[in-house]
Amino acid sequence: APTSSVEKSAFPKMREAFRDDVSEMVRGTSGQIIITSHMMPDDDATCSALAQKRILQSLYPDKKFKIVFSERKIDAWDDLLQDPSEIVWAKSELGKTAEDKVRQEDIIDYIKGGDALIGLDQGKFSSFTRFENQLKEMGIKTAILDHHQGDPSVATTSYVEPEATSTCEIIAKMYGPENLSPDVAELLL
Repeated sequence: APTSSVEKSAFPKMREAFRDDVSEMVRGTSGQIIITSHMMPDDDATCSALAQKRILQSLYPDKKFKIVFSERKIDAWDDLLQDPSEIVWAKSELGKTAEDKVRQEDIIDYIKGGDALIGLDQGKFSSFTRFENQLKEMGIKTAILDHHQGDPSVATTSYVEPEATSTCEIIAKMYGPENLSPDVAELLL
């Protein structure tokens, strides 16, 4: 169903509330903040993760942020990185024979008790990890930001704006031009 103009007028206040919730979550986290997106990330997933990390890093230089994706590395995004370690690709190599098979690494292998998770460009934990139940059992603080219609997984805080063309668009509106460095603005574009 189309969104009414009344519902659209609520988006700026909801974005601001979500931004405040994420800020509070980041300030209250003693560990690192994992930023992720859906498996097999596309342009929006990758660029929104990089932009979100760089914005938060500039606002909270004393906090540790790490982008981790639960899928095989995609070389196409290497030109966007400030350094090769800016995105961690959970290892997804399986053994060549049945005896060599091992469980694939996943974002949950990078999360520890004091950590928090920011999931972008999808609303379901199952889009970020193959181990959704383990993620839920960890009880860590989670934030979900998405532009796809639907109900997100239960998270500490979430914001979905189905009228937005991308998660990058939401981040640009959420932080405003005064908080976007040229490299972040380029990522969001």
